[in-house]
Amino acid sequence: MKYTEKMQLLLKGVKMEEIKALEEQEAQELKEEQEQQKISNDEMEKVKNEALEAATALVKELEAKLEAKDSELEKANKDLESLNNKRTLEEQHTESNATDVFKELFKPTKEV
Repeated sequence: MKYTEKMQLLLKGVKMEEIKALEEQEAQELKEEQEQQKISNDEMEKVKNEALEAATALVKELEAKLEAKDSELEKANKDLESLNNKRTLEEQHTESNATDVFKELFKPTKEV
């Protein structure tokens, strides 16, 4: 209780014992409020920790799914690369005779 509040109560005719009782009651209420606040803070901390654990679990699950997709894509890319290499080798493996080589070397270019 503030000093000005005490003075106002004294001027109104309230006795000092009653003012002290009011101060004790006010102190008790303040203490209870602080305890409630502490309990509330503990509950909030617990909820925050639970949410953090749930978020961490979700992130790990999503990372695992992403790694699985990455490995599938990597496998698909290797298969595609292998297929392209095989097709390229087959295309290059055609036998060409001397006439084909001569035509390829001295191919006329079109000038516009």
